[in-house]
Amino acid sequence: MEGFKSSVPRLFWPKKQFAVVDDILSELYNVNPKDIDIGKNLFGVGQVDFGYYSIIIVSLVILFIIYLLGILVKITTPYPTFLWLISGNIIFFLINIEENGNELFIMLKNMIIILILLMIYLITRKIYSMVLDKITAVRQAH
Repeated sequence: MEGFKSSVPRLFWPKKQFAVVDDILSELYNVNPKDIDIGKNLFGVGQVDFGYYSIIIVSLVILFIIYLLGILVKITTPYPTFLWLISGNIIFFLINIEENGNELFIMLKNMIIILILLMIYLITRKIYSMVLDKITAVRQAH
């Protein structure tokens, strides 16, 4: 929940409040807050939200992301620019260590934007191809 909260702009959620991840984890594991040194990435935020279940849940999320990467690589292989954008976005997420927990939502937002751009490109290319075919047919008729 903390990762989701930090990804929503205050414009849409003006009264949102954040919990201190270190305090929650120190209470969960019964240690001094100064002894907590967990990255505020998907793993740390997953521990805050799901406790010990985060080991399974975060692993499943990462497996799903890798599966999604495989599907998107198949779709975008004929379009190298989109292939580069999509794989770069996902790989950056997977190697990112220190963040604030919202990188998953930022990655998904970026993926949606890239896929919308891909759809616009494909539609534009199809329209251009149809117009070019008509122009060629008219020229050949004369």
